[in-house]
Order: sequence, then C-alpha cells, then structure tokens
Amino acid sequence: MKFEELLKLVNEKTGDVLFVDGKGEIFGTEERLWDRFPFSEVVKGFEDAKSAGKGYFEVEEGGRIFEFKIERVLDGVFLVLRRDVTCARRIHKIKKDILSTVSHEIKTPLTVVKGNLDFLLAYRNLCAEDREIVEESLENVGKIENIVRSLRKLFLEESGGEVVDLKTVVEGVIRNYRKKFEEKGLKIKLFLESAYVRCERILFEQLVKNLIDNAVRFTDRGEINVTLKMGENGVVFSVRDTGRGIPEELQRMVFEKYVKSPDSEGQGIGLSVVKEIVKFHDWKISLSSEVNKGTEVKVIIPTSSTF
Repeated sequence: MKFEELLKLVNEKTGDVLFVDGKGEIFGTEERLWDRFPFSEVVKGFEDAKSAGKGYFEVEEGGRIFEFKIERVLDGVFLVLRRDVTCARRIHKIKKDILSTVSHEIKTPLTVVKGNLDFLLAYRNLCAEDREIVEESLENVGKIENIVRSLRKLFLEESGGEVVDLKTVVEGVIRNYRKKFEEKGLKIKLFLESAYVRCERILFEQLVKNLIDNAVRFTDRGEINVTLKMGENGVVFSVRDTGRGIPEELQRMVFEKYVKSPDSEGQGIGLSVVKEIVKFHDWKISLSSEVNKGTEVKVIIPTSSTF
C-alpha cells in the first residue's frame, strides 16, 4: 500500500485524526482543512504549523468547544488532532466557582483573626510568652493565606511563581519533622545541594511535606534519605526510605486519588497531590519500590526552570 493510500485510509476511518498536505488539502479528499472546518482560526493554526512545525487553536461549534493541534510529521505532511474539550472546560468553570467561594469563605474569618491579633500586638501590653504565642498565630494565618492562593494556582492552572531556594525549603520541612523522626527512632540523612528554581514555593513545600510524611508513616525502622542535587537533566529531588514498600500491582496506580495499600490508615491522596504539583510545574516524577525494602520517589526539575 502506497503512503498516500495509507493516509487516505486513516482519514476515511477517523473523524478526529486527519492528515493534510502542505496546501492544507486532506489526503483522500478534494477538501482543504478550512473547507471542512470553516473558521479563521484554522487557517492561522495551519500557517503556524507550516512556519513553526506546530499550531494550536480552539473553536466553538454548535455549543461545543473543540481543541485542534496541528503538527508537521514529515516534509509536506501534517497531522491534525481534534478533541472535544467541552466537558473539561465546564469542569474547569465549576472548579473555579467552587474555589472562589471557598477562598472567600476562608479569607473573611482569617481577616478578622489577623486584625484581632494585630490589635493585641499593637495595643495590649503582652508578656513575652503571650507575645510569642500571638506572633506564632499571625505567622500561621499568613501560611493559610499562602496555601489558599497556591491552591488556586494549582487547580486553576494560573501561571506565576518566583525563584525559590529549594534547599532552604527542604531544610525547613525537615526541621518540622525532627520530632517524628526521633519518636520512631529513624535516622535522617540529607544530601542537599543549592538549587534555585522558578516555581510556586508553597506548592513545592507541600510536595516535600507529602513525600516526607509518607516516608515517615510507612517506615518503622531504618532511615530516610533526602537528596537534592544537580543531575544531567536538571535538579533531582528524591526521598528514599527503608519502609514497607509498595506492592507491585499498586505501583502503577499509586499516584491516583484514593489508591492505597490495605494496611494504610491514610486517605490515599498524598501522592496524587504530589503528582498534581509536578504536573502543574511541568516537571517529571518516578517511583521505585520493593516490599519490605523501601520506596524512592524522584522528582526531576528540567534545566530550563533552574537559575
């Protein structure tokens, strides 16, 4: 079968996958891409693909939203993918509405609490111990506000970020877990290099907390190794423990919501949040584990994000 005949067959059998030539003509037909989809965005998207190799656009038709991706696969041959994203856009709007409501409901009482604490510091003659308590409460109010802002960015995919000293963040999380390490008699080994990355600080901190928390929870004896270093493909952050390990049949699903081992007392959402944070930043994550020997979770931050 000739190559052109194969492309014609694919075009005839599929509606959302098409192959077109350099003139925009759909293989096996006398139509051009913009004849079948008569939108100005189609012409521009195809021109982008011709000049840059890739084109992307969305169109609305009959109350539905379609996403188009055009990519050059060979000289004079372009692959066109069309996807109905109506449901995804509606879910996004629902998430946005819910988060807006929740963040507003949280922000209002936090503002009152913060105002009262500021008043106590400014207008009450507090003893040193009481002042320390109020200042600590104010600090935690600020942390809650940061968490709410970062959740909006995570689930609504809002762009942003700042250059963050990852080593400082990791060290801060470890300090807060020292007591838990001591209570379980676990050794903590740190191999931390300086690394500056543009990211959402509060989200990276949450990622570290979730991985450390999992390691502590499922390790009854031995040690936990936390590594932050520059690798060939960017910054590598990993947490390795000598704990119970994860059964092989669960490993491919462990980053999904509510997936957990039968003996786990958690809700099965810790690693799913880690995966969402990784996805938000366009990083990569991997997991290796062996029952009764331990688990290692590794996050790779590409060089393009480092400073």
